[in-house]
Amino acid sequence: MKNFLAFALLASVAFLACSAEKIEPVEPIPTLFAPLSWEMDLKNLKKLFPKATIEEMEYMTAHEDKYLKTKAFLISSLDWPHFGEVYIRIHHNNYRHITLIQIETRESRAECNPVPTASAPKWCRHQYNNELRKTFNDVGGEISRQYGTPVKIIGSGDYVPDPRAMAYVWKRDGFKVIVDINSGEQEDWSVTLTAMRYLKSS
Repeated sequence: MKNFLAFALLASVAFLACSAEKIEPVEPIPTLFAPLSWEMDLKNLKKLFPKATIEEMEYMTAHEDKYLKTKAFLISSLDWPHFGEVYIRIHHNNYRHITLIQIETRESRAECNPVPTASAPKWCRHQYNNELRKTFNDVGGEISRQYGTPVKIIGSGDYVPDPRAMAYVWKRDGFKVIVDINSGEQEDWSVTLTAMRYLKSS
C-alpha cells in the first residue's frame, strides 16, 4: 500500500492540476481502464463500484516553489480484469478535470504481504511470484497492441534501485501511460498501470 501511495504522491508533484494550470486536451485512455475515463462523473463512483470501499482525501504536495492542494479518491476491495484485487487512485481538480488514474495490484503471496508489512521476510524483495510477472506482461502486451512499442526502463525503484524493477512508458496526445513492476518500502512487489495528464502553465 505504501508503494502505491508514494508513487501517487510523486506523480502528483509533476502532474497536479490547479487554478494556475491548463489541462491539455487528451485522447481516451486505454480500454484496460474501462469503465474509468477522463470524462467520468466522480460523483457517481459509488454507483459504478457499489461493492468497493471508496475514500475521498485531500493533502498538500510540493509543486515548484509552492505547496498545492491535491484531491483524490482511493478505491479498494475491487477486482479488475488482468489484475485481480486492486487499489485505484484518481486525482482531480475540484471535480473539473481528472489528472491521474492509477490501478495497482500487489504481491499475492501471504508470507510476502503480512500485517504489518514490516514483518515480511527479506527474501521477498529478491523475487516476485510468477503471477505478478504474468500480470505485468499481460497488461504491457494489451497496451502495446493498442499503442505500439513502448519506451522500456529497467532498474528503477521507488525506494531502492532494483534491476528486477521495470517500466513501460507510452507518450500520447496530452497524457502518458506507464506500466511498472516495482518493489516498495516494505519489501512488497506490485504492478501498477497509470495514466497521467500533461499540464501546462496558463
